[in-house]
Amino acid sequence: MPADPGRPGLRERKKAQIRDRIRAEGLRLFAEQGYAATTTDQIAAAADVSPSTFFRYFAGKERVVLADDLEAIMLAALAEQPDHLPPLTAFRRAVDAGLARVGNEEEEQRRRLVDTVPELRQAQLDELARVVTVLAEALVARLRPGPDDFEARVFTGALTGAILAAIRSGATGSTAVTRAVGYLETGFPLAGRAS
Repeated sequence: MPADPGRPGLRERKKAQIRDRIRAEGLRLFAEQGYAATTTDQIAAAADVSPSTFFRYFAGKERVVLADDLEAIMLAALAEQPDHLPPLTAFRRAVDAGLARVGNEEEEQRRRLVDTVPELRQAQLDELARVVTVLAEALVARLRPGPDDFEARVFTGALTGAILAAIRSGATGSTAVTRAVGYLETGFPLAGRAS
């Protein structure tokens, strides 16, 4: 019987299981003994893998918290959006769909860690900026005919900057995206306001 082309092979499934186990044990240890007190060796031992195996899956313990596969989830959600949608509408819908796919107990625990550990908070902002930039570039690639390079860079920068500014102002998740994208869709009315 031929393999299902939509289903990952045995090797990929085993790798995903190891990655998930390392992440689950890392989050458990962070909750039990604190982020700072937990070492990568402890996480590896709890997950029943060697330290070198840990580092094949995660560059460091902060990646255990930040590695939520958000980029792949969001890119898949963006690819599902109809081509006829305006770019910002497609982006907003993709983010809403993507965030709905990662909403679980582990995600809540991860968010609490990011909120309470300053170095994780900054690393999360850096990661979010990278993911939003990747999504914005994918969004630009959907446009026919494609915008020139300057327009694409400005659009990507504006979208990334707007979302990060919204998040830094205290909005979270889809609320931040909705408000930021909504403001972009209005054409920046603040820019035309007299002082």
